[in-house]
Amino acid sequence: MMGRVRENDLKLPALYVIWERGQATTTEIKDALVELFRPTGEDGQILAGRNDTKFTQKVRNLMGSHYETNGMADLAVKDGLGCFTLTAAGERYLAENEGDLERVFSRRAQGALLYGDTVAAARALDGNHGDRGALLILDEEETVAEGSVSQVQRRARQRSRRLRAAAVQYYGRNGRIRCAACGFDFWEVYGELGEGYIQIHHEEPLFLYEEEGIEDILRDALQRVKPLCANCHCMIHRWRDAPLSVEELRALIRQRS
Repeated sequence: MMGRVRENDLKLPALYVIWERGQATTTEIKDALVELFRPTGEDGQILAGRNDTKFTQKVRNLMGSHYETNGMADLAVKDGLGCFTLTAAGERYLAENEGDLERVFSRRAQGALLYGDTVAAARALDGNHGDRGALLILDEEETVAEGSVSQVQRRARQRSRRLRAAAVQYYGRNGRIRCAACGFDFWEVYGELGEGYIQIHHEEPLFLYEEEGIEDILRDALQRVKPLCANCHCMIHRWRDAPLSVEELRALIRQRS
């Protein structure tokens, strides 16, 4: 998991705030980004002797002391009252990624992405520059309504299915696959009905672009998913804002046993 935010991760979200408001001061950008990201962990800690957290200090640096050297001066211009407006280059850059930004922060608002996931998505977008198509997010929270699937959603669903099939093959043995937390085997209990059945838990969402090599993506993603029975999967996500790791749930099961 990404965890800590970098200054560059905040560029596009800051531009998004400026565009949404028409113009914005550093304080308005800071407050809006805190609401969008809702930083936790070390980034949410108050700096000694300051009113800023580590997150908000990076926002201030982005729009203040580093403004001329980090590329923001080309994307947003500051007037004499300290208000930023987008330049033509900033508008183009934002337009290339606006839909993906809205999707990421909508999912964050719904609780489908944790802080570290949101940072990872912002970092992926910052490296995109519009030349690799739309950002796809593969995770177990991705739900697609049959009959009303957009082209981007369809590609995400197809890749999610491929990832699931690859994970079942990777973690399975002789056509059987056990829960990584409790060891439950559906075939052992239900026979042919349960053969090959398992749920795939994404330890972190996978962010990719539609034109990237899917085979490389799948190989990398296999290290970030685990097979789980339905019970263990539900318990891992019992507290949405603080999901357990597979290792934590496994330790809890052992303790209770």
